[in-house]
Amino acid sequence: MQALLFPRGNVYQIVCQDGNQALRIQANNFKEFDKSRIVGTAPNSNDLSQLWMIEKVGHGEDEFEIVSCQSNLVWDEEGDEVKLRFGKQSSDQLFKVERYQNNSFWFKTSAKGDKAIALEGVLRHKKFDPNVLNQLFFIVPVNNSTPLNETCVLVNANSGKAVDIPGATF
Repeated sequence: MQALLFPRGNVYQIVCQDGNQALRIQANNFKEFDKSRIVGTAPNSNDLSQLWMIEKVGHGEDEFEIVSCQSNLVWDEEGDEVKLRFGKQSSDQLFKVERYQNNSFWFKTSAKGDKAIALEGVLRHKKFDPNVLNQLFFIVPVNNSTPLNETCVLVNANSGKAVDIPGATF
């Protein structure tokens, strides 16, 4: 079962095999996070805009929301791109995470598996092709990140919704 691969609340970097680019939020201002593009950059686990949670949601055993740790927004298909939006667990926000080998995965966007996420400057979804590296991603666990150590993320065990409280301590 794929859900066991991604325990609730764990944090990851998602790195495209084509060019070793980590996915990050393009917007730098929190007021622009909604509908922000997702782009590639050099991996840095201390960059909060590069940190993601992979949360099991939906009724199928392989339906996941990909949640930005910086914005608490989720991947959403818009046109031929994937942008960040408020989570509503609709079909355009649920992704099948399919293992290729080791920590390599495809993020598929349809139940039929005929479309997948690809990094082409910005994150897009397009016809699945197992032979192209820009559709294959490493999922790298992040266990020690300064920005995460300086914040508090509360995750509701029932809904999977997360709240980020910057600078919070208990």
